[in-house]
Amino acid sequence: MEMNKAMKMFVENEVALASAKWIHQAMSVLQIENKEKTMNHFLDELKDSIADERVNYVQIVLLRYKTLQKNPFYQM
Repeated sequence: MEMNKAMKMFVENEVALASAKWIHQAMSVLQIENKEKTMNHFLDELKDSIADERVNYVQIVLLRYKTLQKNPFYQM
């Protein structure tokens, strides 16, 4: 019985508080005033991931493949 009571208190106090914070943060991303900040954050992460050498290698390989097939490479 003590374990059930402890678990109930944990869920009511800790889990409810953490989930409320998470929902508030998730909903704030959708607000109009945060739109620019969210888009800039997404674009910065995209730039960082594209700058990775492995991604560049894949892009070059795809470019060569499309060129050898005589397909326009700019339509990837």
